[in-house]
Amino acid sequence: MTDTEIRTAIAEACGWKVNEIKQLPQRKIRVYGVPPEMVKKGMGWEYNHRVPDYLNDLNAMHEAEKTLDVYQSQNYANELGKLIAASIRWTFHATARQRCEAFLKVKGLWK
Repeated sequence: MTDTEIRTAIAEACGWKVNEIKQLPQRKIRVYGVPPEMVKKGMGWEYNHRVPDYLNDLNAMHEAEKTLDVYQSQNYANELGKLIAASIRWTFHATARQRCEAFLKVKGLWK
């Protein structure tokens, strides 16, 4: 999966309504949408908010992890263990990118 596909998939899994992807100079891409709290209230459709950078921000991934139920959380921990087993680290040392992959695998969205 590309970085943009990963960010978009996680955002949508967390309740965001992604409505715009902009290609910027220097090959940078920004993803915009409506945050889940505004979607629930039926607000914000006229505004674009930057989708969190799940691939590089552990705080953003922490918020995404909160959306997992108990069963998914157990599977998530197992997936993280598989991803970092070769590096002989604890799962709490996982990078944001590793957490993204594990999250999408648990949700059945990893391609």
